[in-house]
Amino acid sequence: MKATMKLVADLATQDILLWVHDGQLHFSAAATALAEPVRQQLRQHRAELITLLSPQQGQSVPALRALPAQPTYKPSFAQERLWAIDQLEGPSSRYNEGKILAISGALQAVLLPDALSQVMMRQSVLRSRYIDHDGQAQMVIEPNTKPETLFTDARSWTSQQQQAEISRTMDRPFVLASGPLVRMTVLQTADTQFVIAFAMHHIISDGLSLEILIRELISAYLQLQHGQTVVMEPLSVQYQDFAAWQRELVQGTVGQQQVRYWNQQLSGAPDCINLKSDLQRPEKSDIYGGVHRFNLVADSYSGLVQSANALGTTPFNYALTAYNLMLAYFSASSDILVGTPVNQRNKPELESLIGLFVNTIVLRNDVSLKKSLAQLLTSGQQVVSAAMQHADVPFEMVLEALQIKRSPAYSPLYQARFVFLDVATRLEEIEQLQVKQLEQDRSLAKFELMLTLERVGNSYQAEFSFNRSLYLAATVERFACAYQHLLATMPRAHESTVAEMFAGLDCRLHEYDQALAASNKQSRLSGLEKLKKAQLEDRNAVV
Repeated sequence: MKATMKLVADLATQDILLWVHDGQLHFSAAATALAEPVRQQLRQHRAELITLLSPQQGQSVPALRALPAQPTYKPSFAQERLWAIDQLEGPSSRYNEGKILAISGALQAVLLPDALSQVMMRQSVLRSRYIDHDGQAQMVIEPNTKPETLFTDARSWTSQQQQAEISRTMDRPFVLASGPLVRMTVLQTADTQFVIAFAMHHIISDGLSLEILIRELISAYLQLQHGQTVVMEPLSVQYQDFAAWQRELVQGTVGQQQVRYWNQQLSGAPDCINLKSDLQRPEKSDIYGGVHRFNLVADSYSGLVQSANALGTTPFNYALTAYNLMLAYFSASSDILVGTPVNQRNKPELESLIGLFVNTIVLRNDVSLKKSLAQLLTSGQQVVSAAMQHADVPFEMVLEALQIKRSPAYSPLYQARFVFLDVATRLEEIEQLQVKQLEQDRSLAKFELMLTLERVGNSYQAEFSFNRSLYLAATVERFACAYQHLLATMPRAHESTVAEMFAGLDCRLHEYDQALAASNKQSRLSGLEKLKKAQLEDRNAVV
């Protein structure tokens, strides 16, 4: 059964979710994730998976059903937490989610507002707003909400003006009590060139929600373009139904058992990680952030998979272990806690829903100096497997159960986050249009330090987002150097201890620091030479 539990956890880290309904095994995953080896594993372990995932004796799993129309609904636990933060801090763009697309071709931009309206009528959460009722959050679903859209002919604008308009769309705060909590801006930058920016508040959205929104918008647009009435497969439930079902689930025996697990797993954890920040930690954390992007080696996807397989673990655990080692090295601590998101669309009715379905689980690992890398990988995989088996209970309930001491200076329980996106990014193709996703300039930090690995084709793009009130950009670049070194050396260090790996990292960072110092010196000398040359030219001009 341990092997089956490991398989479930491994697949969950790839956003392949499994569940049992009426005695049958079901799964939810992107098409690119379901390679033949994965399908073969599911067929081979089908009986064990059904046994493992079926409700155990004493567990009562409620049915997910559509609620009757009501004036207000209780939001999900994750939504309550975001609402509470908004009440405390006021409207902010800290929790704005978004995506920017560049489109080439004969786009009929005039159809896009109507297409977005069609999606909003289909997905009730896009028509939701969140009000205060006796100090508690309540969700209101408006019967008809006009989308906030803007079309601008920006062909005569400079690129700076175009970027400023996109930034206004992405960074302008939403007002939770009034809504709407989604907006779209379309800029025509040339005769057949367009930029479309989507922004949503995190209280109604997660990463997959943006993909669903764009997919359904494209479907509605194409039908309108062909003069057709927009028809989409009906949804059997809406987000407010999930929120009610989640409460019923976690307040029953399932939630009680999972809370007991997290109490045991996280009891006595340190309040805050100390990465020897460059700046003194402010009394109240802020959102001033930065991003450092870096590419792993070419063909890093296949390389990472091969390295993980050679060490008998998964790509997720392999990459996470390198991150744990990096955090342990710079904090001089062995008790490492990292938060990571998990997708809770674990029922067929939820697969096509937009909403906040992400829960956070906290992975606690012991990175002691005497441990070998092999031991770290084994214990790390056990931590991941157990956490995935107890991922239904919301992070907010875990915090309440642990009675975590809150501080305005840092987030509770964990401050380092790890996001691993292992499904190759694919953009939708629109008839006779070319679509490209653009990078966003993000200046706000949700976490002190977050490492994201995203698979693009056969490579991983990596980025550290960080809080500038704690870290200088040069320090985060040093983090990236350390992480890349650990990833590269792990395949040859299976039996090495953590202390031995840290000794190797000492040498690598010494080389890095020397090379950086030499480069800075050369830059200063070059600057002086240019200054002297300019001064000499000025004197000659006077003579």
